[in-house]
Amino acid sequence: MCLFLGLIPGFNSCEHDSLLDQACGIKNPSENISWLKNLITNLNTNQNIDLQCIEIRNYNSKEIMIITWKQIGIEDTPTGSIYNCEGDLLYHCGGNQPVDSCSYVISNSQIIGYIWTKK
Repeated sequence: MCLFLGLIPGFNSCEHDSLLDQACGIKNPSENISWLKNLITNLNTNQNIDLQCIEIRNYNSKEIMIITWKQIGIEDTPTGSIYNCEGDLLYHCGGNQPVDSCSYVISNSQIIGYIWTKK
């Protein structure tokens, strides 16, 4: 099954005027959560990746991060990954997935806000 993330709420727009100043109990999370800062740096320096945004959601009473990007020259549809606050990859979204876990998680979670968006 091919998952088109642009059709899933949470993957259709990364344009937001305001950003959260705290996530996972940490102020300025994109700078002060080391695994996240390293991931942002790695994605931003990869010439094949166009990082779009990092969204915080409440899922099963815990915060999760949805990191959305586009692969330059390969697809226009956003893809991404879902992480917990500790940096554990919960789900990789897009492509051929045997189970559409990302759609389930996104549909059953509530948006809190964004901590990083493309400028």
